[in-house]
Amino acid sequence: GAISATSSVTALRRKVFGDSQAVVELSRRGRAGFAAVSVESDRGGIGVSEAIEGAANATGKVLPSSPCTLGSAQNGYIPAGSTAGSSSVTLSLFDPLATPAVVDVSVSNGSGLSSPPAFQGLVVPASGLVVLDLRRWVFQVSSLAVNATAVSGSVVVGALEHTSEIVEIASASPGSRPVTHANLVGTSLLVGPNKALRQWAFTALQSRIGVSSMFSVYDPGNTPVSVSVAPPGPSGKVAALTQQVPPGGIVSFATPIAPGTRLGAESVVISAEGGAVVVARLTTRQRSRVLEELNSTSGTAGPKDKWLLPGAMVNRGVDDIVTLENPGGRTVSVTLLELTYGLAQEVPLEIVEVLAGT
Repeated sequence: GAISATSSVTALRRKVFGDSQAVVELSRRGRAGFAAVSVESDRGGIGVSEAIEGAANATGKVLPSSPCTLGSAQNGYIPAGSTAGSSSVTLSLFDPLATPAVVDVSVSNGSGLSSPPAFQGLVVPASGLVVLDLRRWVFQVSSLAVNATAVSGSVVVGALEHTSEIVEIASASPGSRPVTHANLVGTSLLVGPNKALRQWAFTALQSRIGVSSMFSVYDPGNTPVSVSVAPPGPSGKVAALTQQVPPGGIVSFATPIAPGTRLGAESVVISAEGGAVVVARLTTRQRSRVLEELNSTSGTAGPKDKWLLPGAMVNRGVDDIVTLENPGGRTVSVTLLELTYGLAQEVPLEIVEVLAGT
């Protein structure tokens, strides 16, 4: 339907041993629907991610995943989405606190901001969830972004996106057709960041034939923002693309950024002047004419000396690939440790020397 809400709460206590991983499955009993999860630790810090295993589609079994957010906030942003063709965006508003929240939701169509009356003054129950079907209220928009603002209280904003549409792809190869049409199909799960930033960093993608990227830049502010896109390196950051993003608008940077290279095949830094933005990276595999993944990872705000990657899965059909990037001016030594599932031990994988700017 258009809008649904729930406040049914189930509590579970689970022990997680030191240096180990625990997997918790949500109940599959009762009617199918939507669920949100709030995780609290009584001692120490933990990393949490979510994954949904679904039926097979054109690309194989659907396994969208997303890291968690660190808490509720007054704002939440979804920087990319589409309702064109058969595409849809299901927006979730979750209030993990003990008091209700009142939320206004605005939707950008790429050039301006609209506030559908049905999305204003939404009451999210305490420990409750409100789900919105954007496709029913925002018609045939090929590029959209969402801004959810809590008038009172605070919320966590997430989205389940399904892409199914015909798009035009410009070819950079000599002698080929200048424009081809591709049927893009894919599913994505994401938790929206709760703040806009002046700089977003994206590590390099796995290099494969036919893989390309597009970055969607959303300006949630009231003034235009100048955005530049550049690959980092030891010699500094030289902007490859620069463009103005209007207030409440969206700008997309597509491949390529230079002859013989693809935007996203290497690490990318997106910087904003005059304001802050929210950025998403969408990855396509053009060779098979389907959308392989809709990766709306919002990047990182800066380098750190320790990272925890929860929820990795390795089996016959799934590989886990970790990318290490050193934006600094000297070589660093990185130790990779695998936290084994259900066992209280660390398994050393290897020690990697990462050169400056690589």
